[in-house]
Amino acid sequence: MIQVIFLVLMFTGGFKSSHGDTGNSGPGSADTGNTGPGGADTGNTGPGRDAMFYASMGSMFKSLAISIFNELQGHNVSVGGDVLSKITFLNGGMKQLMSMVDNMPYQVFQTFLPIVRIVLVEGRPKFDQIKFEDGELQKRFSWTAQQIKTFHDLHADIKNQLDRLQEICESYGVKLK
Repeated sequence: MIQVIFLVLMFTGGFKSSHGDTGNSGPGSADTGNTGPGGADTGNTGPGRDAMFYASMGSMFKSLAISIFNELQGHNVSVGGDVLSKITFLNGGMKQLMSMVDNMPYQVFQTFLPIVRIVLVEGRPKFDQIKFEDGELQKRFSWTAQQIKTFHDLHADIKNQLDRLQEICESYGVKLK
């Protein structure tokens, strides 16, 4: 879902460029980020809207991490491969988030801070609980050795991305708690 929403926003002009023009305003109108035909303000503008959206994105990460954790513990178990699909998707979403905040100016990072805050403060503790031995995964899901390796690789990749995200926050002096 994170990937889909990011793609929709990028292709519909929902992300502002560095000069503030989203391409959604009429000729000669002041760009508010979401204006209707001829520059009429639709009322769905401003930093509050963006902060709420980005906080929702962070909440999706947290929910996905909780869902993966619950499935791995045997709660609400769906198809075994579904857990791998979810963690693969989570990894892809983290890579997209990292591409938007890593090595970017503070102003860009600040735009994504609501997502970053929820991912690190609320999602990471749940993600850090996802620790299973090969035997447990094989027994619980009848996974092959390749599926178990994929799980461990994805888990390690996400953990590294979370560590890097934490480092970025520290480099900007951002206090998360």
